[in-house]
Amino acid sequence: MLKLNVEMLAHAYDYLNTQPPFSSWNLPHSEDIRFEIKRKPKFYAECRRGTDGVYRLIFSVCWVGRHDVLMSTMAHEMIHIHVDQACMNTRNHHARTFQRLADRVCKIH
Repeated sequence: MLKLNVEMLAHAYDYLNTQPPFSSWNLPHSEDIRFEIKRKPKFYAECRRGTDGVYRLIFSVCWVGRHDVLMSTMAHEMIHIHVDQACMNTRNHHARTFQRLADRVCKIH
């Protein structure tokens, strides 16, 4: 089982951010994101944008304990950042736009 830490989360984010399609999305640098680790049994991870505009990526040690889960969950949260930055948000955070982008990510990764 992985022992998650914020440095590991930042490195996973940086790695994916160098790969398509993320590399063309102009996502924030990892230094501009707050990575957090919590014990939240209700979700794998969560993406929040604060009133200061800074994104917080919160990962749960209850669910993210393997490399493949870390990378797929990070990719999922990075899609949320892209949807938010591109003003494509809808009431349903996993609506058609999100699914279309997720399909694109899955074809590559």
